[in-house]
Amino acid sequence: MVKWILIFMIYTAPDDAIDWDGPWELGFHFVPDARFDTAEECRLTAEAHIKKTQESMKAPQRFQCVAVDAVLPKGAER
Repeated sequence: MVKWILIFMIYTAPDDAIDWDGPWELGFHFVPDARFDTAEECRLTAEAHIKKTQESMKAPQRFQCVAVDAVLPKGAER
């Protein structure tokens, strides 16, 4: 069984940029404190967040949904 976590990457332009067309550099990233049961749920959440933030912030945003083990078996390596 897996859970999905979401990673956002926000790319930035120079401070003095106006109508910047790139290149864009990775400015920061964040991982919301949420776990998703499916990749689809993760993707839909990411797309909704990007759509909302694009109303005020036009910087490129990317996301990655990553599958992680929800449970480790007894005796798992530490």
